[in-house]
Amino acid sequence: MKFDKKDLFEMNRCYTIAPVNIDNKNGFAFASDGKDAKGIAFLGDNFEERETLWENAGGCMSIKQIPDKQNEFLAIHEFYLKKSPSISKIVWLKKINDVWMKKDLIHFPFIHRMDIVEIDSTKFVIFATISHFKKNKEDWQLPGAVYAFELPDDYSKDFYINPSLVFEGLYKNHGYFNNGMGKLYFSGVQGVVELNLIDSRIENWQTSMIYNGPTSDLLLYDLDKDGKEELVKIDDFHGNTARILKKNGQNEYKEQFSYSNGAEIIHGLSVIEINETPTLIISARKGTAELIIIQYRKGEYIKEVVDSGLGPINVAAANFNDEIYIGAANHTTNKATVYKLAKD
Repeated sequence: MKFDKKDLFEMNRCYTIAPVNIDNKNGFAFASDGKDAKGIAFLGDNFEERETLWENAGGCMSIKQIPDKQNEFLAIHEFYLKKSPSISKIVWLKKINDVWMKKDLIHFPFIHRMDIVEIDSTKFVIFATISHFKKNKEDWQLPGAVYAFELPDDYSKDFYINPSLVFEGLYKNHGYFNNGMGKLYFSGVQGVVELNLIDSRIENWQTSMIYNGPTSDLLLYDLDKDGKEELVKIDDFHGNTARILKKNGQNEYKEQFSYSNGAEIIHGLSVIEINETPTLIISARKGTAELIIIQYRKGEYIKEVVDSGLGPINVAAANFNDEIYIGAANHTTNKATVYKLAKD
């Protein structure tokens, strides 16, 4: 499988990547986890149109487009694992008269993951903290937690946010996945927690542990198309092995495939259908610093290397106008890069 590569921009500590739609144009937004940085979206058929979403703000862990609001986003800013007390926050971005405006939505310590879900016409912001408090980078004495609140309707109005605690107790609360069907997944030292969004009352949401074992990042998808989702997980915390697990007849997850190949800090996971074949995308920040794809073909998992040596920390796949793209935030080499699936 061949991909055409395009380096879009040099960005120090390029970390965050997200598919976006701005002014009816598809593209990818990139941001840095370093200090005093920019958030930039690259749009259009060849990603040559550029929108600067913000300047002079770093520590971006996530960018999420607000559903049904084309030019409005939420983003995590000022998350720094080494900095205590934490100054992390979620900001609200909106394009008004061709100018990107920004206001703080909520300040909260160590916000690491964030999403927007809609239930019964109500939009909720759900965020995960990696820890309640950290004295320094190596301090993991306290677990993280997950919180939620209703997103205000109007950017222009004043608001006060008082988040509700959804659950706590997950140490190194690092990984997150939204299956798009009302279930969210969080991962850490103890394993993978499923959060079932039963209805629009936060107190009714239910949690359960679906996998026991240290997990850095995860996703669930039916990779072999047998009607059952596989669990893809990265070991430990910023671990060096990714595994594909499948439930057996005793409802226990068993390994089907593993990937390491000299990779270090495997961090990015994404999945997309290519010609109706589920395609898993994995990226590693160090070591081989690879970007790879994995497909299930003729009874086995097949790995292909898309690129190596660039150190993508996060990846995102998208189908724009029937063209397949992979966006890669190359943290090690400070590059925002896009790969387009070449036509046969």
